[in-house]
Amino acid sequence: MSNKTRIVSGLLTTSQAADYLGYSKHTLKIARHSGQLAGVTGPIFKRLGRQIRYGRTDLDCWLSQFKNYSSSSQYR
Repeated sequence: MSNKTRIVSGLLTTSQAADYLGYSKHTLKIARHSGQLAGVTGPIFKRLGRQIRYGRTDLDCWLSQFKNYSSSSQYR
């Protein structure tokens, strides 16, 4: 089973969250330290001992703050 199929209890590893959001693991790690990702406050994460986990609903909430566009001419 790959990491993508082993999601338990709605909590994702950094790798899984990065795949879900379309960023690299390194970018999410930097976002945790800086507090910023894509020009806004980064997504919420949980620290479980030494492990970092992201809630899928937290990631969806973070994504929802961005506007949807049907063409590139709309955001210029």
